[in-house]
Amino acid sequence: MEHNNQEALLYPLMARKLANSLMVSADNLPEGHELEEVAQRYQAVSDDSTKLYRTLGGVFNELQPIETPKPLRKLAEISKFKLFITTTFDPLMSNALDIERFNGHRQTLVFSYSPNDKQDLPREFDRLNRPTVFHLMGRITRTPYSYAISKQSNREFLASLESRAEDSPNFLLDKLKTKHILALGTYSTDWIKRFLVRHTRSERHVNITLEEPRKQQNGIVFFQHYSGGLRIFQAGNAIDFVEELEHQWNGFNPNPNTKESSVRGAIFVSYAEKDRVTARIIQQALDQSGVDVICERDDALRSDSSDIKLRNVLSECSLFIPICSSKSASVKRRFFEPQWIETIRMCQASNPSQRFVLPVHVDNKKPCSKSIPNELSVFKWYILPEGEPDVEFTEMVIELQRNYRKASYK
Repeated sequence: MEHNNQEALLYPLMARKLANSLMVSADNLPEGHELEEVAQRYQAVSDDSTKLYRTLGGVFNELQPIETPKPLRKLAEISKFKLFITTTFDPLMSNALDIERFNGHRQTLVFSYSPNDKQDLPREFDRLNRPTVFHLMGRITRTPYSYAISKQSNREFLASLESRAEDSPNFLLDKLKTKHILALGTYSTDWIKRFLVRHTRSERHVNITLEEPRKQQNGIVFFQHYSGGLRIFQAGNAIDFVEELEHQWNGFNPNPNTKESSVRGAIFVSYAEKDRVTARIIQQALDQSGVDVICERDDALRSDSSDIKLRNVLSECSLFIPICSSKSASVKRRFFEPQWIETIRMCQASNPSQRFVLPVHVDNKKPCSKSIPNELSVFKWYILPEGEPDVEFTEMVIELQRNYRKASYK
């Protein structure tokens, strides 16, 4: 990433800033493990692990906006790549996919695993024509312990992953046994070796790009003995490899069509500018639950062509969630206009057995009947104070989206 007009690696930069905020030493941090070393140094002098997560969240927010790195965007351009498994907790890979394949719309499926939130790939994954990012060691959220940042949390996450319990991500782990694997920027730590041995088949192709391979001869020897189908790239680092991979891909595909047109099954969240903050809270909460969301402001001026395009997008979505509040009730809402109401009717009629409209009010009280159109007043309104979805609402959205996709891909 660019920082102070210089290139910098994100995680070592966060480690140094975290050490400064927690007032622990940032000297002699081991390369490739800077963040977990700072976490370990802090935990050696403090039992308040929640402060560690709160502070790191603040450090990450201070660095925003982080421009999506070119290597990730080049990787996202290779449209044949569908499943991306990452041990990092940042959203940069899914951002790259959204930029390169969906013109910036948030359409990439995102899942994350933690011992307290054991997500897995959906069973209908093979039928979904959507790129997917799976955060194997958790994803950064406001919730402590939802991602791994220390050696101890790494061990806890790995033990939970390898338990093969009923609520483990068994569908994801089974996928690893049937697919070829490309591992990028990998330091050959013990847990990565163990994970590959347990969850891949030696006859499958495993392509690994190692940073500074001279320092990792033991890891190279291990991988070579493990897999007869192994190929190791040592002519450069992971960024060099992606550059060459993308170059060769474009050579074989001179006119690649990497922009995905399908938004089938997404959740469409519609809001007015005055409800922007609460709409984003709803979007992030659903996104963290593995639900892909399109979040569009509906009181902005649009051309006729953009209105047509938006209605076409809406017709491909599984749910329409209009957001209303006492602040925005007086605003001329775009979905109150006849063409929006007609689109809602059309979508509802095409699948009458499934709910399509889930109106949400983000105040503590029910909406005034005079502030909503008759077409929307017939639906049950869900009250989400400050835009915080409760468990019941989130599970209902997940279930409705899954039912829609199952019906769509039969």
